[in-house]
Amino acid sequence: MNVARADVDRLARLGPHDAVQPGLVPRLYPLRVIPEKEVYLYAMLRGIRFHEATCPYAERAQRGRFGAVLAQLEEASPGTRHAIVSTYDQLRPLLQEKFLAGSPSPCARCGEPAADTLCKACKLLQKLSKLAAA
Repeated sequence: MNVARADVDRLARLGPHDAVQPGLVPRLYPLRVIPEKEVYLYAMLRGIRFHEATCPYAERAQRGRFGAVLAQLEEASPGTRHAIVSTYDQLRPLLQEKFLAGSPSPCARCGEPAADTLCKACKLLQKLSKLAAA
């Protein structure tokens, strides 16, 4: 999705992360190269309990459309998903070198780490308060 939106900064910040940044929980992706259906099947066969509900907004979300496109690509050309992850893993150090501008700064409102003046939560609260006032 970041490639489709040309959001190179966010692409450079994707995990998995090698270093812990103060105030942030590192993103770990131990199963990132295993297809979701295989993880689901493994959990079912092993009797591992998991939350199975689907988000009611998933059908209309952009993530779902991209997932469907990837599924079609994978079906037509098996290995496409692994190739995309492998390509990203190779490009990640170059992206980080060029686009990462250091550690996040504290949010002006709440003090939590933020890529901008305000963190995403405070931006959302600001939008909601403007809507409520209107």
